[in-house]
Amino acid sequence: MNNKKDKRVKKLIFLAPVNDIKIPILAIFGSEDNYQFEPKEKLELLKNIIKCDTYLIQNSNHWFTSHENELTKKVLNWVI
Repeated sequence: MNNKKDKRVKKLIFLAPVNDIKIPILAIFGSEDNYQFEPKEKLELLKNIIKCDTYLIQNSNHWFTSHENELTKKVLNWVI
């Protein structure tokens, strides 16, 4: 798939020029993120377009309030 021609990439402009990213990526969103419209769908797009690892923290807001432990564990497990 040629990512530069994939129309779904336009939906990811909120992040960065995703076609140019060459390093491993972990994308984590909260399911109740009030800054990201359709966080679950955006994670699926990322996963399919740039082959990154994704995780949705259920019932979490943009700041992961009250979900800091889950966020920390997910990041540490991914890095290690």
